[in-house]
Amino acid sequence: MIIMKMMLKLLIVTQYYGTLASPSKGLARTACEELREKVKATNIESATGKVFFDTPLTWKDPELRSVRSLERICLNVRRSTNVTELDEDRTKALDDLVKYFALDTDWRSVVQYWQCFRFHKEQHFRTGKASKHLSSSDIAAAVSRRLKEEFGWELDSKKGEFEILLYLSDEERQLG
Repeated sequence: MIIMKMMLKLLIVTQYYGTLASPSKGLARTACEELREKVKATNIESATGKVFFDTPLTWKDPELRSVRSLERICLNVRRSTNVTELDEDRTKALDDLVKYFALDTDWRSVVQYWQCFRFHKEQHFRTGKASKHLSSSDIAAAVSRRLKEEFGWELDSKKGEFEILLYLSDEERQLG
């Protein structure tokens, strides 16, 4: 029974992504090599300024925290590259983003992974058409408000223990 539990633990793979200090291909290549060597990463995918990868390690494992070629390593909660264009109507566009980032995401699993029960900090990055009629503040307020309503989480940007990163472009939506 103990051996079975240990084997199951080894089979659980979590997807992370790391941000690069600069979007150069050389730095991305170096990060991919380091991830293969240090954290036994698989399914490595390089995107502009980011590297996505799977590993059986958790944040508690020192090997994951020892990766030096990445500025930041985040749990990849949700990612979609099959993105429909946002509605021109500001309210409808915000509703769509809140649905994607707050309502259609399994937040209970995310919280269990981190063993954290408060919502502390949120940052948003957006490019493309979305940036023309929605500001980062608009998106932050809408998603934060919905998470607070749904889970009772309080936003506290000074005690950033649990940070939520949203990335929005014309081609991709990502939550980490």
